[in-house]
Amino acid sequence: MFHSGPLRFSEHQRPFWLLVAIAIMLLVSVSITVAQAASPARLVGNLQRDLGALRAQLEQLDPWPGEGGQQTVAFNADLGDGSPAFRRLSMVTIGRAARRDLEALITTYRIARDEERSRVAESLRLVMYELTERLDRLGRSSSPATTVALRGEVEAVLSDLERGLALLGSGRETALAPQAIVPATSPAAQP
Repeated sequence: MFHSGPLRFSEHQRPFWLLVAIAIMLLVSVSITVAQAASPARLVGNLQRDLGALRAQLEQLDPWPGEGGQQTVAFNADLGDGSPAFRRLSMVTIGRAARRDLEALITTYRIARDEERSRVAESLRLVMYELTERLDRLGRSSSPATTVALRGEVEAVLSDLERGLALLGSGRETALAPQAIVPATSPAAQP
C-alpha cells in the first residue's frame, strides 16, 4: 500500500507536483494563521500585553528636562535611541496598536454574535479613544507639570481599560455590564 522507495516522476511532472505541495502547505498555514488571529482570547491577550507595555513606558517617562535645564529633541526617534522623544512616540505607537486590536476584538464578537461581550468591548472603545487622545497630548507636552498631570490621567484610563479587559477575559456572562466601565475623567465617574 505504501511505497517506501523514491517517487519517480518525469521531468514535466515534478514541477507540477512541487507546486501542488507548496499550494497545500500555503493553504494550511494561512488557515491556521486566520484561525489564531480571530480568537477573542488571543486578542484580549494582545490588548493586555499592549497596556502592560504602556505602563512600563509610563514608569520610565521622565517629565523633567535634561542636564542644564534644556530639553533635547531627537530627530531620529524611530531609531530607538532611548530618548524621552522616542519613549513618547513609542507610547503613541503602542496605543494605536492597542486600538486596532480592540477594533478587531469588537469585530470578532460581532461575528460570533456575542452581544454582551460586544457591548462591553464597544464601551471600551470610548475609553481607548481617551487613552489615545491623552497619549497624543503627552507626546506633545513641553512642561514637566503638564507631563506629570497627563501621566496620572493616562494611568487612570489604563486602569479602566484593564478592568474592562478583565471582565471580557473572565468568562462570566453575568458580570458583563457596559455600565461597569466608566472612563475615569467622565462626568459620570465623578461624584
